[in-house]
Amino acid sequence: MMKSLGVLLQQRSVTELGAMATRWGAQPVTSDDPAEVQRLERQMRDSLSARTVWQGLDPAERAVLLAIVGPAARNWCVIEQLPTRTDLPAEAVTAAYARLLGAFII
Repeated sequence: MMKSLGVLLQQRSVTELGAMATRWGAQPVTSDDPAEVQRLERQMRDSLSARTVWQGLDPAERAVLLAIVGPAARNWCVIEQLPTRTDLPAEAVTAAYARLLGAFII
């Protein structure tokens, strides 16, 4: 069962939430106070913030993210299919995937 964004954020450490807040242009998160977590969630749902994050991604990261969550991804795919879906070498996909994970985007 998929969890909501709010639930996923509540499961993160304050350090991770702080890193996410920086990426999304939100006020710094300094505690696990539900109000702070909710403020970050609102910022992450904001379309202008999402565009800013998208524009900060490199082309490989964009291709991998689109393959995972874009319109063609509705049928899901395993990680091993990402090079085919993105037309990128496996090494580039692996590196982009790791960066997206490290940035808490996926």
